[in-house]
Amino acid sequence: MKREDPLKEKTKRFCQNDEIVYFNTGSYVHREDGPARIRFNGYQAWYKNSQLHREGGPAIIWENGNQSYWRNGKRHRENGPAIILANGIKHWYKNGKCIIKNKKKNEKYK
Repeated sequence: MKREDPLKEKTKRFCQNDEIVYFNTGSYVHREDGPARIRFNGYQAWYKNSQLHREGGPAIIWENGNQSYWRNGKRHRENGPAIILANGIKHWYKNGKCIIKNKKKNEKYK
């Protein structure tokens, strides 16, 4: 008899004050098809098994327009800045380590 992975079971939604949070049955903050944390002010965060994680887009989008890319709980982005601030400042990270900080909007990445 095949045993199902409890982390892949259906997610449950929980509303608290100004936020909706999705959990899987293992009680991890988790959602496969969208942000797992959604605040009514516009904040969104993608999680996989309680770790910030998103493929193909920022894992956190703040209400002010700031964005942060994460993979498996670490700031990370392969081909661009992992942090993009609304004021144009950018920071490059790979596997949680900062490579370039405070790069201005019009400067090119080498």
